[in-house]
Amino acid sequence: APQEEAELKKIADMIVDEDYMYPVIVIDGEVIAEGNPRLKDIYAMMTDRGYQAV
Repeated sequence: APQEEAELKKIADMIVDEDYMYPVIVIDGEVIAEGNPRLKDIYAMMTDRGYQAV
């Protein structure tokens, strides 16, 4: 969708401009981790938002 592409471009531009350190983890359009993200923290944030394993 065009809106999703615009959001991804905005984040990519911020990485290039060094506002964020790669990798950047985004959940539901919100940057939740960058640089050296901890998978345990990401998993906790996802389960808090209702994501479940399939």
